[in-house]
Amino acid sequence: EPVKIGALLESVAGKQCDMECRDDFTVTGDTNLLRMAFHNLINNAVKYAEGKMVSITIADRCVVIRDQGIGIPPEDLPHVFEPFFRASNTGSVSGHGVGLALAKAILEKNGARIKVQSRPGVGTRVIVSF
Repeated sequence: EPVKIGALLESVAGKQCDMECRDDFTVTGDTNLLRMAFHNLINNAVKYAEGKMVSITIADRCVVIRDQGIGIPPEDLPHVFEPFFRASNTGSVSGHGVGLALAKAILEKNGARIKVQSRPGVGTRVIVSF
């Protein structure tokens, strides 16, 4: 079914998110699954943002979710999409390590690609391109 990405993200983003829709677009996919995938990505960003705002940008058939939180150590980055993997610096933050793996599977099933860029102490950027 046609899914308007801006409206979908608007329904998922919370008070700790600053959303900018520069160029909204529509994809064909499963609305509920895409909502679940973006909910997982945004929830992760908020969880590790250490109280700072999370930015969500929609432009050029891409969604960029960026936080200024704890970041992911370089040695952990290749494993972030593995089920049950949690980065070595997550400490006492609750989680099970399934959110990113599930989000990636859903997004790829709906024709998108996902990549993660991160630096410890600086933050993480998740780029979803359709």
